[in-house]
Amino acid sequence: MQRLSFGNRPTCGRLSSAVAYSEMRSVIRPVWLLPIAIAVAACATETTAVGEQQVETLYMFAGSGGAMAYSIDELGTNLPQQYAPWRFRQEVSTNGPTFKAGADKRALQEVKAKGFSVMIFSATIKVATPQDE
Repeated sequence: MQRLSFGNRPTCGRLSSAVAYSEMRSVIRPVWLLPIAIAVAACATETTAVGEQQVETLYMFAGSGGAMAYSIDELGTNLPQQYAPWRFRQEVSTNGPTFKAGADKRALQEVKAKGFSVMIFSATIKVATPQDE
């Protein structure tokens, strides 16, 4: 019977294949895990701008103090803490007329530059009294 060795372990027969396979598997696993780990790390890296990339979907959030925001991050983790807590409102398509030429066109440009756009809405209501007339 021929004796084989893998690493420091002498092996033979059927056991040699199982041990060799087990040893190879532990050697090969890190090799194929590396590209996956790199890809996951790249996806997990915070993106703050999309440049001239086509943005199909934005996520709308409501914050404190009348703040509303669009973000490319569906969790809103890139939104400023100044107006936190942020609450998710809805997913918005950028193919609508307000993003093409309407009121949200500037917001879309800001999202492409920074990854988010925040707008503060406030209203003052004045109640007319008989003295004002």
